[in-house]
Amino acid sequence: MNKRFFAILFLTGCFCLSLAAVTEAAPQDQPAAKTPAASLQRGDVDRDGVLTEAEAETYRKKRFQDMDANGDGKLSADEYAVGRPRAFANRDTDKDGMVQVQEYVIYWCGGEGKGKSAARKGAKTGEKTGDKGQFQRADGNRDGKIKPRECYAFYTVRFKEIDKNGDGVLSREEIAADTKQRFEKIDVDKDGNVTWEEYRSYWIKR
Repeated sequence: MNKRFFAILFLTGCFCLSLAAVTEAAPQDQPAAKTPAASLQRGDVDRDGVLTEAEAETYRKKRFQDMDANGDGKLSADEYAVGRPRAFANRDTDKDGMVQVQEYVIYWCGGEGKGKSAARKGAKTGEKTGDKGQFQRADGNRDGKIKPRECYAFYTVRFKEIDKNGDGVLSREEIAADTKQRFEKIDVDKDGNVTWEEYRSYWIKR
């Protein structure tokens, strides 16, 4: 009787100690869940929902290096344009041969790409942009970060800039023409090549 009692008492004590150890080991405060990658802006490395200037520069540096096929530290017009067919396919998510504004905005900004109101607000970011980099254009409140609403607004305006015939969709020809014009804008010294400094100046800050 006594032996059985002490055996039960011993096992109960072991169970309680194990339960206490598990409870103590369990984290009390779980970190906030990160935003799913599909809803993020391109380049948002820490996945906090906003794009900082440093993140944008890191993203653009990687893009520059990926395009620089011969590794000479500069981009030719051909190197700059070579990725365009794939870029078009990535944006044309429904594969109808045209890029809708929703597809274009979601490609860059993730999420729902909402925004008639964002587009109206974004119209201001499309004015007098010659002395600003693209990051500066998108950063509407000048706080050094691009929030989702600013991203939606900016890329809605960019879509309108590329849509030359105003039919509400982007064709392969329009995107190819925009690529050529953009290369010419980035190539400030007009030597037929784009250096990292020129590329950074166009995309981040002039």
